[in-house]
Amino acid sequence: EGGQLADLYVIGVQELVELGARSCILNASGDAERQAALEARVGEALRRRGAGTAGCEAYTKLCGFGMVGLGLLLYIRDGLRPYVAELDCDRVKTGVDGMAGNKGCVCARLRIGALSLCFINVHLASGQKATVERNAHLSQALSDAFQRTSSRGAARPPKQGFQRR
Repeated sequence: EGGQLADLYVIGVQELVELGARSCILNASGDAERQAALEARVGEALRRRGAGTAGCEAYTKLCGFGMVGLGLLLYIRDGLRPYVAELDCDRVKTGVDGMAGNKGCVCARLRIGALSLCFINVHLASGQKATVERNAHLSQALSDAFQRTSSRGAARPPKQGFQRR
């Protein structure tokens, strides 16, 4: 009744946790408990949705990770999983001069066959008066993602198995 299900689901969330000094500095990789709860809810929703669709394949979680209040989840139809290659994830902090994860992005890139994809979930400064700051942070996030060296020339060490090129 709901039509054909998608081959790939990309779910980005914001404000998964309350933003405060503790969460922005100490829990820069996000809240593992809340991330796990989100992944469980999304996984269950996909299972329920697929159960009501004739001939529907199950989904495999490709990745799920966060940064402070941001989260990014990717799920792919099981039949397409063998065609996924070069999955890579990253996070770029732009808050407090790149030290805090209250602003920035989480991103994932991959290949499905010959198709190259990149998904970015950003949390940037809000309001009409923050346009210059927002544009600068977006530019930094796009420049620094998946790179070993930041756009400012500083080394970006690997974190939690993420690759730097």
